[in-house]
Amino acid sequence: MYMKEEDLLLIRQYLEDLLDEGAREAFEARLAEEPPLREELELARQMNAHLSRKAQKEATLARLHQLHRQEFTEPPAAQGPRRLLWLGGAAAAVAAVLLFLLWPSPKLYDQYAQHSPLSLNSKSAAGPVDLAALDQAFNQGQYAKALPSLNDLLQQNPNDSEVQLYRAICLIELEQNEAAAQALQALEKGNSLFQYQASWYLALLYIRQEKLELAMATLQKIPPSRQRLHAKAQTLMVELEQQINR
Repeated sequence: MYMKEEDLLLIRQYLEDLLDEGAREAFEARLAEEPPLREELELARQMNAHLSRKAQKEATLARLHQLHRQEFTEPPAAQGPRRLLWLGGAAAAVAAVLLFLLWPSPKLYDQYAQHSPLSLNSKSAAGPVDLAALDQAFNQGQYAKALPSLNDLLQQNPNDSEVQLYRAICLIELEQNEAAAQALQALEKGNSLFQYQASWYLALLYIRQEKLELAMATLQKIPPSRQRLHAKAQTLMVELEQQINR
């Protein structure tokens, strides 16, 4: 689906926290009603995370090269214990840099687990649940605080697939892995708007557990008809294959 330029600008301003309170609330209300806009936002989050990680790696490589040059251009006068001490520190720094660059799959989860903001406040009143407070708790990463309210909402409406998905995300972040897997597998078997989002998060859960082959098989369930999510899944599968073949 073609995205208007003004919507792309809104997404950028939202991610950079440039919208005033009224514009931000209006945008989050649209997110609740427009799945394509949510997918575009999630894609933008993913791209930002990728670029940030790329810049971090490039900076680290530059530091590694600098350490290498220093080690082999130290003046000859620097001899004896002082020289040995310096070389030991440089070697340790190089080892730390290499460890960062080669660290395996847990970093992959952090890179791809960029959650779309929760925006339930635009829905009708939900009894004693404060939807605005729930949105705020989730969007600020306070998953332990958000989870009880999501449980209450599901008791009122067990078929609300959006609440099911965000509850599962909370369970993942709180490392309640078995409960998260059960929730996502049930949502994946349904036919809701969030069916393939469930497959995506189930794959991320498997990555966090270092079950990389299982994650690959789960990502393959996301069909090409879900264009943006499918594209993300294909990109992630390439990285998974590289890690599996190491």
